Amino acid sequence: MESISSWYRDLLDNRSEQNILLQLVCATRPRPNEVMSTSS
Repeated sequence: MESISSWYRDLLDNRSEQNILLQLVCATRPRPNEVMSTSS
């Protein structure tokens, strides 16, 4: 719940369409850090 609330708070704070799209992409796709850590 904390991650969701903080993510939503970031959207309200930024109020940028590009940022919202980036947030959505990051939320739906695995982060590069996670991919690298799992592959190694």
